[in-house]
Amino acid sequence: MYSKVLGREINTEVFEENFKEKNIRFFENFDRTSETETYYVESRGSGYYDLIAVREENSEWNCIPVPVFIEAAYGRKWNDLPEGFIDGMKNIFINNDKFITRDEFDEMIEREKIEQQTEEFFSSFRHDGSRIHQIIKDLTYGEVLVLETAENQYGENIATCSLYIDEDALFRLWQINCWNSSDYGLGTCQCNSHPASYSEHISPETALNYIKEHIEEQEKEEAKKEAERHAIAMMLELAYTSQK
Repeated sequence: MYSKVLGREINTEVFEENFKEKNIRFFENFDRTSETETYYVESRGSGYYDLIAVREENSEWNCIPVPVFIEAAYGRKWNDLPEGFIDGMKNIFINNDKFITRDEFDEMIEREKIEQQTEEFFSSFRHDGSRIHQIIKDLTYGEVLVLETAENQYGENIATCSLYIDEDALFRLWQINCWNSSDYGLGTCQCNSHPASYSEHISPETALNYIKEHIEEQEKEEAKKEAERHAIAMMLELAYTSQK
């Protein structure tokens, strides 16, 4: 097969049989660079585990290891590459703002996955009057659901874990990271080398699990209070009876 973008023949014989169809599809989409997203994905190390990633027409990512890309497109084995070859490849992508780290790429994929799951969740969401649905409705109106609290050194009851929906309409979990943070009155740490708290996007399924656990804890607390009220009422009744 011929790549118009690279201006050379692609040797598909170097592809392992299990990956041949996928890798051929990769180069077909690679030739659509002007129409689709393409990235050089840098892993830690020498570059042997780096990837070239292209987005296919179905929006899925198709990745090929850089050594396989080079052998198929340039006919060179990894161990026979001239000095500076990989840096030259990287610079092409860097100059076109198409260079990201593996961590950034993984985060992008995870976010896209969560975005899709969230869109599907809310497109089918119908308020049925249940407690959990009411909480979700409140979250969509900007309310924050406090999941956990703690008393700081000033005697204040502060949130240590909470759930909300952010400006991108995605579920986000916020948590305290440093339990000695002065920002939250928990201690003396200035948190210069680490965040005092952090937040992350979570899937609708994970958010639902947090909400369910929150409701269960509330129900346990309500049942405990009800039992206490009942015990007090029984004691009052016994005291009243004994006075007769």
